[in-house]
Amino acid sequence: MVAKKWWSLLIMGYSNKYLCVFGCLLTDIGKQIKREMLTWLTSSYHVLCIDQQPPGRLFEYPAMLYAAKLSVDTNQPVLYIHTKGAANQNHLQAKVRHLWQIEFGTSHASKYFSVVNSNNPIVATPFASPEGSTWFNGFVMNPAASKICLQVINDFNHPISKHLKPENIRYRYEHMFRDTKCHVIGILNTCPSKSIWGHECWKTV
Repeated sequence: MVAKKWWSLLIMGYSNKYLCVFGCLLTDIGKQIKREMLTWLTSSYHVLCIDQQPPGRLFEYPAMLYAAKLSVDTNQPVLYIHTKGAANQNHLQAKVRHLWQIEFGTSHASKYFSVVNSNNPIVATPFASPEGSTWFNGFVMNPAASKICLQVINDFNHPISKHLKPENIRYRYEHMFRDTKCHVIGILNTCPSKSIWGHECWKTV
């Protein structure tokens, strides 16, 4: 119903905002992060919050699934983002949230939505791996990529899942588009994880 409502608004031309699905882990710090991130998300996006009670055993599954469904239903690109740090708060995760605010909460966001404006399956994220991982897991995916996401997200025989221990299964969501036909573009950089923190963008975050 939410997807249909947003789609009707877009058709009628009443909205020039992007679509966003925001996964929220409702720990105490998660609620604080949710409030913090909504202050800048709501100015540029129609935001749908997918809340999850702690300890969050489903990890990113519910929100990423809904983001993919929303993209397909509306035939629009969708920003998928989450309360980074809600489960494991540290200063590096706060830096990632600040980076997201710059990349997704300012005019920079138009780069991500422009890049995915294609009939080919494309995902745009600040940092990607050469193999197609979406580091930190905030990204914009177009409908074609979303269709692939819907196929892969329920496939626990996906190659990346086989290499993860059960306690690390949450990391499969960063690697969701590996070994698929999706083209994952790192707007800031495409690099292995160990090289991310050396990027010059962190000097201003």
